[in-house]
Amino acid sequence: MTRNEEESSQRYETRERFLYKALVPFYKRGSTEVEEEEISDTSRFKRKPQVGGDVFVQLAPSRSRDMTRPLHQAVTVWLEWVNATGFSACVETSGPSGDWREVNVHWLAFQGQPTGSAAGVTLSRAPEVFVTAIHRYPRDRKSAASVWTEDVNSVGFKIFLRELTNFSGEHKHIRVQWIAFVVTPKGWKMLERSKIEFENAESPGRDTQFSFCQDTKFQAPFYQTPVLLLSPSHKWFVKNALYINSENNAVTTWVERLDTMSFTTCMKDLQLYHEHHDPLTVYYIAFGDVHPCHNASCPSYASCQASGPFNASCVCNSNVPTYEDEVCSEDGVTFQNSLTLELQSCLQGRQIMTQKLGSCEPFKFYRGRTSVYLGDTEAHCRRVVFQNSTFLENKLVHIHVSVNYFNTSGLFTHEAAVAWTEDISHSSFTVCALTAGRLDRIPPDGGLTFVDFIAYQGNPLGSVTGHEVLDSWWDGTTCKEITLPEGKFSRPPYILVSKEHTFLGRKHDAATVWGENVESTKFTLCLREMQNFDGLHERIVVDWMAFSELPEELNVTWQKIIFRNYEGIESRSGTNYAFCKMIKFNVFFAATPYVIVTACHSSHYGYMPREYNSIATWVENMNSTHCRICMKELHSPSGYDA
Repeated sequence: MTRNEEESSQRYETRERFLYKALVPFYKRGSTEVEEEEISDTSRFKRKPQVGGDVFVQLAPSRSRDMTRPLHQAVTVWLEWVNATGFSACVETSGPSGDWREVNVHWLAFQGQPTGSAAGVTLSRAPEVFVTAIHRYPRDRKSAASVWTEDVNSVGFKIFLRELTNFSGEHKHIRVQWIAFVVTPKGWKMLERSKIEFENAESPGRDTQFSFCQDTKFQAPFYQTPVLLLSPSHKWFVKNALYINSENNAVTTWVERLDTMSFTTCMKDLQLYHEHHDPLTVYYIAFGDVHPCHNASCPSYASCQASGPFNASCVCNSNVPTYEDEVCSEDGVTFQNSLTLELQSCLQGRQIMTQKLGSCEPFKFYRGRTSVYLGDTEAHCRRVVFQNSTFLENKLVHIHVSVNYFNTSGLFTHEAAVAWTEDISHSSFTVCALTAGRLDRIPPDGGLTFVDFIAYQGNPLGSVTGHEVLDSWWDGTTCKEITLPEGKFSRPPYILVSKEHTFLGRKHDAATVWGENVESTKFTLCLREMQNFDGLHERIVVDWMAFSELPEELNVTWQKIIFRNYEGIESRSGTNYAFCKMIKFNVFFAATPYVIVTACHSSHYGYMPREYNSIATWVENMNSTHCRICMKELHSPSGYDA
């Protein structure tokens, strides 16, 4: 078969040229926009004339994928003319609609009589019959009709038509082209030929606009969305009083949804939706190429990928996550997570076995405290050196920081402040802090501000850590969703987040950072600039940790504190309009511990949307037995969120 194709698209028309031999089918789909209560042309196709038998064309309507809303309206299609040079077809939808509609028309064209089809012969069994109407007169909208078959058997069948609009006038010079299949004709790429049984035992629902709809999965996936033809068929059991006389019925089918794996068929009949509806059979044939990865077998951790309808290969999945949930292999090599181990297994062509969860090397963990003076409205920084550091030079160091105060009187609450890190190495880092407000209140400590920090490489056993680079943003809030390993957590984990500036000395990048909508499989981290319209923020990094439990050898404890924030802000004057809670540590510490805090918020249930929020947390009144945790957030007109 030789096929030369030239295609140009306009709003209503597509033109193509083909060279083809008799008995070889052509199938394709075109689309047309359908305005309310208007008729439109579908695609028009032209071919070079052939010597031989008649050309037969079958049509079937389908909702376009470009339509974001369901169609759920009966659609009829018909031919205006068909010959060896091409054909023209029309579409009509039933019922008014205020929405824009686009209908795809799937078509099959062939010449001659294919092997396994019928034209005036007795078959070995009842065939699958497809029918399409042809109008003699162009734009004959009033003759738009539902077309279906009745009482199909091995000897013959009946064809029924019913006008789409009642009392639309005289209908004449309408022909019906039909084809009946017993087997798939030789040489046809008819990947699937079957039928769908609609029992129609219950009344159709409002969600489908009172249509009956049914999902069908293809026996094998297609490489591309196939050409799909439908044809409804009904059987009237005369002796059963419940069955509907064909003279008093109308049946229309269409494709509501279609992809390479499955499709949804919808149908309507003429009966009242709450009355009895007869069972119905819908024949379908699907044309296309089977996906070359179907039933393909690949080595461990490799997956099949297609580069064409007939070409496929086994490739390694290089799109692995960047989070750290380390595993140690039997070779003594630490992998960032199990998926990176699988990738290496695939690349090396061998099975790399896991020896244990966690790093092969001892977990590196460091904690400490430093101080800065926030005696003005500028940001202030200090270099911190890890004493006796054992951090590896070729491995990323994660750092979390929190602002803390040792004001023991409990009568003063500081302004909200934020802290961040810069220039992190295996031996040292820089910590910076900035206070909010204009220092209208003089703090009793003269601005002495402590910053507690923890530093580590990899991830503590049982946790997941990450180093997330955020895209650039200009103002307000930016957020990014983080996906956690599937099955790692059975409930929403605890979350720690802290930020790092990759551009040194950029004070305008100061921002609050918090977690949003924490679930067992994902959460969202958010940042908001401290001062509105502060300018471009680039490559801000957020170090995060998610955990449910932490190893005992770390000698750490953790708590979740719920802030209800029901009180009006007027009652907060004693705490500088911050929400604060006194927390007693649940273990004994011989000295004041290091405390890291992170706020997590939910934007569900009508709470403040994350893009309009900002949350800052810090610690007051620290000692060895308790501390006071404070927070401030933006609020909506209805008040503050929990």
